[in-house]
Parts: sequence; C-alpha cells; structure tokens
Amino acid sequence: MKNRLAEIAFHRRKILAIIEAQRIEIADISKRLEKPMQVFDAGVNTVSFIKRHPTLMIGSLTAVLTFFRHGVPGLSYLVPPILQFTFSRLLSASSSKDEKLPDLDSMN
Repeated sequence: MKNRLAEIAFHRRKILAIIEAQRIEIADISKRLEKPMQVFDAGVNTVSFIKRHPTLMIGSLTAVLTFFRHGVPGLSYLVPPILQFTFSRLLSASSSKDEKLPDLDSMN
C-alpha cells in the first residue's frame, strides 16, 4: 500500500512540474502577443468609431481632399454647406421635440 502511495505521490510531483513548465511557456507566449493584441484592439476600436460616425468620416475625407487639391482657399467653399447642414439638423431636431403627437383615439 505504501509503495502505491509513493508511486502516486511521485506521479503527482511529475505532473505538477509539467504544469509549472506549461504555465511559464504560456506566460512567455502571452507577453509576446500583448503588443499585437493592443494593435488589433486599436484597429477594432477605429472600425467601430467609423461605423458609428460615417458622416464625420466622409466630411473629414472631403475636407482633406479639398485641402490637397485647392489649398486653404478651397476649404472656404466647404464652410457654407457644412453650416447649412448643421443648422438644419439642429433646427429639425429641436422642432420635432416641441411637436406633440396626436392621440390614437382622436385620430379615429
């Protein structure tokens, strides 16, 4: 019986040594992957931002392309449409909040 228990204890120590070696190996691998995972995370966040704000991205791209083609004077052509769009969105949003919707019973 003691021989069997000694065998089990020896086997257990051997397995624990293997486990410890695997933990060290996984820690090394995770340290090597930390920087690429940060870059990947930044990329995912960028794509998510672009999906949430497509108008901002298109407007920025338009401004950059206009600047490269016409320089600073070319950007002055973009200001009136941008202001018109912004104010029309603000006014439509504020007027829709003030409007009261009719009741369903009064419509029939």
